[in-house]
Amino acid sequence: MIARTFGGSLGWFLALLGCWLVSAPAARAQGDFELVVLLAENGAPAAGAMLSYQPAGGEPLRGRADAGGRMRLVTPSAPATLEVAFEDRRAVIEVPAGQSVPLVVRLTRPLVVDVVVRGPGGEPAADVPVSLRGAGRMRGRDGFRGAVVRPMELVLAQGRTDAEGRARIEDRGGLFFEPSSVDMDWRLQLDLMAKDAPRLALEAGNVPTAPLELRLPPLGEVVVELTAHDGPVEPGTEIHLSARSDEPLPELVGTSDAEGRVRFSRVGYGLALHLATVDWSAPLPGPDFDGPTAEQPRVTLPWQLPRRPPVLRAQLLDDAGQPLAEGLDLTLRVTWPAGDFLLRGWRVDGDGWMRAELPDALLGVEGAEVEFDVAPAARGNTVSPRRHTQFPLAPLASGPNALGPFQVPPAPLAAAGTVRTRGGEPLAGAELRVVSSLEPTEEPAGPLAGLSGSGGTFELRVPEGGERLFVVVSAPGHRPLRAEVTRGERQWRIELDKEPARR
Repeated sequence: MIARTFGGSLGWFLALLGCWLVSAPAARAQGDFELVVLLAENGAPAAGAMLSYQPAGGEPLRGRADAGGRMRLVTPSAPATLEVAFEDRRAVIEVPAGQSVPLVVRLTRPLVVDVVVRGPGGEPAADVPVSLRGAGRMRGRDGFRGAVVRPMELVLAQGRTDAEGRARIEDRGGLFFEPSSVDMDWRLQLDLMAKDAPRLALEAGNVPTAPLELRLPPLGEVVVELTAHDGPVEPGTEIHLSARSDEPLPELVGTSDAEGRVRFSRVGYGLALHLATVDWSAPLPGPDFDGPTAEQPRVTLPWQLPRRPPVLRAQLLDDAGQPLAEGLDLTLRVTWPAGDFLLRGWRVDGDGWMRAELPDALLGVEGAEVEFDVAPAARGNTVSPRRHTQFPLAPLASGPNALGPFQVPPAPLAAAGTVRTRGGEPLAGAELRVVSSLEPTEEPAGPLAGLSGSGGTFELRVPEGGERLFVVVSAPGHRPLRAEVTRGERQWRIELDKEPARR
């Protein structure tokens, strides 16, 4: 028994006898647990599986499971790491402190398939996307219709061929071999925009060991020549090419070069195609056209883009001169003596940059100003403050509509305090927004003006203006509360009632 467990090494036995093999009385006194290693697909024991046990603060200890896939280990006093390896399978498990019940580890079987892709003439085809996909039907029940069958489509693994046309498709999660209540038909395919893209069926009981060879079908090219009403197209304009087909085909994405051309290679013959761009605030559909054919393998299509709306770009900095964090919500409001225009839903991009589109008419409005309102946001245990600034819009009418970089300071502090439950517990994530009155109205609340942090503390920051100030305080699972703000209050305690349980 001892020789099998430690590979016949007396040195290993002496070193580990008092550490983790629990045949010694001292080890039993510390407590122990049983480890069971099984094969996931059939539940058979992984006899001889190698184990590496890393107790907290100690050296890694190694051994082998017995013929039943079992081994007894000393219960760790602190979380420990256990590595299990058997043939080409491996698992890493965190063992909690005080583990005493049996720990069962099921090793999944990895799938590794090598693929070679060649062109029509037998030459290696580089940079071809390859994927392993499954299609199946999942049976379930619907409360109204009874038994239903829902189709499933799953992408299990993906890869791209190298310069020699080779790719390796791997599934280390074991899903391909895992028994399931859903019958899946697995296929290896080339993800090309082509009706006759090659596909090969794969079965769990017949996985090839030699590389699979796939051939590219005849493919053509589409070149889109972009022009614009007001000058050259900006390089990097993103264009999407899709096929109008009964079967789903992958969409291709390309960007314009310095001459306004977008090239799409490897487009299948005989497809009806469609262009679109998403380089606007909303997708802009383009023309429909017929794709390449054997008689015309290259299709060139001109597309004149409509005039772009004015684009306001700026780099936003905090009061210390650092770029604002990416992902902050941004509201823009253009105001003039006779009215205003609100633009919601923008965000700060990387390095503090923002980009927003403005209606043409706003650039010609006399006395117009633009306000930047950056919402507060939770950052770890802290909350970034609401920020606000404004300046004239007139300089944008003649320039490239680019500003910046400029600072957006915190909005003036109107009040501060804590948000708590009626029982006195701090409530994090409560939102404070300015409203027009204490009575509920159909008028929407203003931008986010305050957000409570981990201790329930908040700062309410509001641009100057107005004699009386009202807010609505809301939090998930609690009733909203409307209240009047006493400007300058620094210890304002707000208590929210829980929503009644629904029956």
